[in-house]
Amino acid sequence: DHPQVINVTHEDLYTLMSVSNLLISDYSSVYFDFCLLEKPMIAYVPDYEHYLDTIGLNVDLYKDFPYVCKTMDELNTLLHSNLQYNDIFREKFVVYKDGNNTKRVVEVIKDLMK
Repeated sequence: DHPQVINVTHEDLYTLMSVSNLLISDYSSVYFDFCLLEKPMIAYVPDYEHYLDTIGLNVDLYKDFPYVCKTMDELNTLLHSNLQYNDIFREKFVVYKDGNNTKRVVEVIKDLMK
């Protein structure tokens, strides 16, 4: 119950991404979709070492990610900075940017079904 907070629990994720200025998430794969929008992304990971030791990551956040914060102070500082889109993540993980990815997947499936 706060005038500046809107509960979007039941909203479509892709609609929310399209109207958002930036993404703050933890270890979610939502980064892979959001990076296509060419908007800033922040990994907020206060439990980074524990997560890395117990579950593990497929992505090296400190190498492959534009902005990483472990504390609320770091996040607050970053949010009050001149945050810009950085394509380091997209360049590494999105190989094809020509709009034909679905076509390629369909072709692979067709080949597998032969």
